[in-house]
Amino acid sequence: MYLAKKWRKIFGKTIMFLLLAIILSSCIFAQSEQGIDLLDTENVEVISISTGGDVSTAITGDGDLWSWGRNYFGQIGDGTTRDRYSPVRILGGAVAVSVGGVHAAAIKYDGSLWTWGDNLVGSLGDGSTTNRHSPVRVLDNVIAVSAGTAHTMAIVADNTLWGWGVGFHGQLGVYAIDYQLTPLHIMDDVVAVSSGWMHTMAIKSDGTLWGWGNNWHGQLGDGTTIDIILYT
Repeated sequence: MYLAKKWRKIFGKTIMFLLLAIILSSCIFAQSEQGIDLLDTENVEVISISTGGDVSTAITGDGDLWSWGRNYFGQIGDGTTRDRYSPVRILGGAVAVSVGGVHAAAIKYDGSLWTWGDNLVGSLGDGSTTNRHSPVRVLDNVIAVSAGTAHTMAIVADNTLWGWGVGFHGQLGVYAIDYQLTPLHIMDDVVAVSSGWMHTMAIKSDGTLWGWGNNWHGQLGDGTTIDIILYT
């Protein structure tokens, strides 16, 4: 009889503990649901986002670009190297943004391309290897941009493709380039581009898909694991 009462008591406490845990987890989940709406206001909505490395960015309907996360190399773009745990405004008039490994690039409404963050291998395209903690202007008439781990690709209004940054595995599309510090013409008639870790994919105006760079894991889709270079 004593043991039965003891086990009923233990069982009852266990049930109460489980119920309390369920209630607390529900509250935490509800708070996290509310906490993710970072930039919500009555008059402004988020229209575009990009994440990479340990950084997140967002563009609101009024053209403001916001950034937050790790900032060791200035990849947030707020003029500091201090980590940001909530969004900070970086620049206005933005229409597109792409975050790479530890750098980022944004297009403004006038077609100008701005980059910031790590620049050890020329990922920013400003002709230097100096890290930039605030956006710097590197190219005009840009209609699309994609930042890879340490290289950047951009399409300008005449549909020419340009690239810069690290090129060890041919991710820029040109053979024997270690670092390209300024934008280099890569291909014509391009309508879309996406930069990966050490490779690049592009769509031409005729609908054909092209890929180049590192292919260790078959990421170029050509049936091999051999790196591909566009031009030698």
